[in-house]
Amino acid sequence: MVQSSLHAATDKAVFDAINQHKVTKDEVLNMFFSRGVIVSKKTDKDDLAKEFSSFFHSYNDYENLSSILGVNNRKEKLTSYTLDTSLKVSDVEDSIKKIKEKIVDQGATVEHRVLKDGKKIELAITYQVLNLSKNDFQQVSVRDAILTIEETDSGLDIQHPQNKKLSDISDELIDVLESKDKNLQKDEIELSAFEKPKDRCKFFEFLTEGVEGFRCKDVTDTYVFNPSKKITSGQKNEVHITSASLKGTGVNLSDELKNLHEQGFYTWRVIWKAVKENRDSSDLYEFEVQFSEPEECKDFSFIVKGSYKRKDDGIVGEVSGHNVNRTPISLIEENQINKLINKSAWSAIEKLFAACATEGDENDDTEKQVVSA
Repeated sequence: MVQSSLHAATDKAVFDAINQHKVTKDEVLNMFFSRGVIVSKKTDKDDLAKEFSSFFHSYNDYENLSSILGVNNRKEKLTSYTLDTSLKVSDVEDSIKKIKEKIVDQGATVEHRVLKDGKKIELAITYQVLNLSKNDFQQVSVRDAILTIEETDSGLDIQHPQNKKLSDISDELIDVLESKDKNLQKDEIELSAFEKPKDRCKFFEFLTEGVEGFRCKDVTDTYVFNPSKKITSGQKNEVHITSASLKGTGVNLSDELKNLHEQGFYTWRVIWKAVKENRDSSDLYEFEVQFSEPEECKDFSFIVKGSYKRKDDGIVGEVSGHNVNRTPISLIEENQINKLINKSAWSAIEKLFAACATEGDENDDTEKQVVSA
């Protein structure tokens, strides 16, 4: 996919682009050399930028500067949902041509491959993102994403990076599949059914402690939310804090967080560190989960941020036992852990429903005792 621009860049835009630190002196010299002009390395870069920006520029000049100044895309959080359906991956594959046409209509290119003996399909999608707040050579960034469709006992699991473009593509996918199964139902991880702040907080406790094969060592970041209360007519405006965040060590055990929870705040985003169970040589992993819509606790997403390598000395899981700098983990291990986090999130929902049901039964028993008395 060609990295394009909305218009021809001005001389000033070219001048400013060449003067950015990303454009090295050698690259500027090569730009002149491509035009048959040899310049001295001693020539000031600012003078070279003035000279080159005064030339007539071709598409190749713009493309060259765009590639040098290209936007470094951050790794995105993943989101996942389940389709309760009788359809199999083989049924999806039968409709893959139509699905790919829908994706192309969204302005993207796509390739697909079938994995796990026909139980999984990966769609490799390349698309462009426009950001007019950037300079002329960074307005359009090219991104790559993987959308997976995996067959399970209950239907199909869909996973993709959480952004608007992939959400639109995901909706197109569902539209195609609904034409084959009218009873198809989409199930997502959300907490809109749990209105009590303590229940929403409990979800994150279940999740962080329930990742299979890992032991939570420390919750370092917790973000809380307190929805605005409706003000009735004639009532004076009151001071209301909507959100807050806590960073440090043992944040989940702090009195400050407990006080916020008691005041009606509930957790919507958490970053924590964990080690592999029964592994003295385990690296220290860092995970993050959140709801992008904190008020309703919807649009759940997760990410493996990386790991802190184990040192030869020190205690596993402690600062002394690991390197200071976080490093990426392998793609294979990342995919495995993503599945475990997602599984823990679904398990947390089930535990939360069970806990609420038990609490409801206890309340019913209490009411009966009061009535009997």
